[in-house]
Amino acid sequence: MPLAVSNLSLRFMAALSSILVVHLLNLRDLGAETTDLFPKHF
Repeated sequence: MPLAVSNLSLRFMAALSSILVVHLLNLRDLGAETTDLFPKHF
């Protein structure tokens, strides 16, 4: 039982860290492209 719980927590931490990285990259892109309000490619 503890092995399954630790595996679940590891998966949760991995998913959380990947989501945080994606949000940080999105924030950096938004800060760098504040003048580009519309996408260039349609």
